[in-house]
Amino acid sequence: IYRVITVEKPVNKSIVKYASSPFLLADNIKEYAFVEQATRTVRDFGWELTNRLKTLSVNTIYVEPSFFGIFNFALQEGTIPVQSNELVITSEKAELYFGKVNPIGKVLTHATYGGFKITGVLKPFKRGTQFRSDVMISMATYLSNHKQATDPKGWADYEAHTFVKLQKNAQVNSLRVALNDMSEKTNVQIAGAKKTHLFSPQRLEDI
Repeated sequence: IYRVITVEKPVNKSIVKYASSPFLLADNIKEYAFVEQATRTVRDFGWELTNRLKTLSVNTIYVEPSFFGIFNFALQEGTIPVQSNELVITSEKAELYFGKVNPIGKVLTHATYGGFKITGVLKPFKRGTQFRSDVMISMATYLSNHKQATDPKGWADYEAHTFVKLQKNAQVNSLRVALNDMSEKTNVQIAGAKKTHLFSPQRLEDI
């Protein structure tokens, strides 16, 4: 498993390195035969959700169904979030909101984005992970509220974290070559931003 990192080279400015990459990248890289799965996550900040009795701050991340196929975030019960305004919640946060009552099907409300149906409860996981979060929200929700994410101009933005799982016996050099090719092609599309960028793979173990 590899994370795609970005080196940005603005014209007449210093190079900037990002652990993130364009939102559009995952859709393009998954088309290669050596890729078993690719997924992206987007972190959001400053969230509060309420069930009318309690309003709590929550660490939030948007995820795709493929996220659960690559990483070992198992569900204690329920199903993964797929449709817009669906989420899964940690067992710890669910207990803070609902006590011993089953949270599946309950709704938590965001002041801006409305109500979110709880479709599942996550099994406990190591809190030190990069994916540390209280709620994992469907990527369909992100897309419904950030329609510009799929615009070709979005290649100039690095708001997503892209992860690629290679097929068995595939070589990382194949991924490196594909990312170089993608960098060159998309540099043409971001010329108006007066910069270029280069994508490269980073082993998950090296993060």
